[in-house]
Amino acid sequence: MISTRKLWPVFALLAAALACSLPGTPTAPPPEPTLPPEPTAEVLPTAEMAPTDSGEPTAAPTGDVIAVVVSDDLISLYRLDGGSVGRWEAPGITWPRQGWVQVVGGSVYYVKPSTGAVAAVSWTGTTDFSFTAMPNLSAFAVSPDEQFMAWSTTSYTDVPVSQLWMSRLDGSDMRMILESDASDEIADWFVLEPVTFGHDGSLVYAWQITGIGGYILFGGYSSLYRYDPATGTSTPMAALVGDSTGPCWGGIREDLAFVAGHCVGADGTMAMRERNVLAGTENVFPEFPDQGQAGAAVYSPSGNRLAYAIARSNQDDEAGQIIVRMSPEAAPASIASITDGYFRILFWLDESQLLVGGMEAGQDQVYLVQLDGTRFSVAPGVLAGWMRLP
Repeated sequence: MISTRKLWPVFALLAAALACSLPGTPTAPPPEPTLPPEPTAEVLPTAEMAPTDSGEPTAAPTGDVIAVVVSDDLISLYRLDGGSVGRWEAPGITWPRQGWVQVVGGSVYYVKPSTGAVAAVSWTGTTDFSFTAMPNLSAFAVSPDEQFMAWSTTSYTDVPVSQLWMSRLDGSDMRMILESDASDEIADWFVLEPVTFGHDGSLVYAWQITGIGGYILFGGYSSLYRYDPATGTSTPMAALVGDSTGPCWGGIREDLAFVAGHCVGADGTMAMRERNVLAGTENVFPEFPDQGQAGAAVYSPSGNRLAYAIARSNQDDEAGQIIVRMSPEAAPASIASITDGYFRILFWLDESQLLVGGMEAGQDQVYLVQLDGTRFSVAPGVLAGWMRLP
């Protein structure tokens, strides 16, 4: 626990389902979100399925799952067979950098540059969350039941100054829960960012490194901490290791009991590892051939399976693989590979299928990948997540 940071206690209990509010004495409530006119949904004919690596066209499962693909000012929705469901105008949305675009339920939340606040687009219209319009908004996270939002602000003067905020989705019970302190033990170039919410109402946040560059293929966080709104306390899940920890932690199991990432451990070595949060122990995974970088870890809905991506890390001759550990007792194994590119972001659709965003031959692509290694091309573009048809 980082006791020298300024924690702002929340004297309230959040129910396990996030049904209760955050009581206390909140600031004056901001204006209610506005509902501009409904976005355009252009329905287009269903496309043919692209051939698999073997050259044989194979029909992919369809159902009601749709991939959410982002381009400048536009959200495109695709069935898993490649057919277009529609397109939503989203002014200001662009490449979904970490903490700037999130698909929750039937909505796509994103940082809208014209307002400096978070907005959401859905089948019913567009919502602007004006209460998040603070100077230097840097990242946000929405709870799985869409009841709460957390966001961070970071300004850069002599040293970065960051704050972490939280409220209900209507802007009520808004409060700052944590802020940076130049006199504490954390290096000045680490700033606050929200990561995700647990189903018990707790917030996972990070002290995230800034000012780095280079050939970095995967996102992630330098550390992970859990904030308990019931007590106003913060405890480490994967604490910072030294003052140069890069963005490595990515996979967080829904119960917040395990996290995974390509990180430096207590032994000083860099490896793909899974951390038991309660016990503080780590399981280090073996390195695979052509594993120059690794990341994009994600747990299956049951929490039993873990998938992540590796890449050769050669900008002139890239190649990537998807690695899956089928159960906590099993050894991880490669299930799919790609040449002239890599797999960048992974989402489990169920226990046997992954929706994957990658780069191939210099172009962003979305794939459906099954555990037997079968890979279908869904659509071109940058994958932001997935949702179900209403």
